[in-house]
Amino acid sequence: MSSIRTIKWIGALLLIVGLLSACGGGSEPIDPEAVEIELTTQAPAIANEETVLIAKLTGAEFPPEATALNFDIRIDSVPQLISGQAEGDNTYIGTYTFPEPGTYDVYLHVYIEDLHLMELGQVEVQ
Repeated sequence: MSSIRTIKWIGALLLIVGLLSACGGGSEPIDPEAVEIELTTQAPAIANEETVLIAKLTGAEFPPEATALNFDIRIDSVPQLISGQAEGDNTYIGTYTFPEPGTYDVYLHVYIEDLHLMELGQVEVQ
């Protein structure tokens, strides 16, 4: 009877150790200071026409399953949020139709697991 109890304890211990090692993820911690986010457009932005926004992440390894990006366009201080779609190679795209010519602030929000980074970019609209 004692040997069955010992086997159960060893099995439970191995299960706990296995779960803890799986939670480690094995990915390198991200240095927020090293991360750069570049905002571009696919073509020149023209008012009242759909613009493809492109955000490129560099400076770290970004696990695709744990990374998300939002474009936050400010119109009269009101945020217009667009979810970025992962395109591979740490690139995210979104589309937006700017209402009139001018310079627009676009905040890029990057979420990597429990880390939130933000960078300000601008788009010139003709």
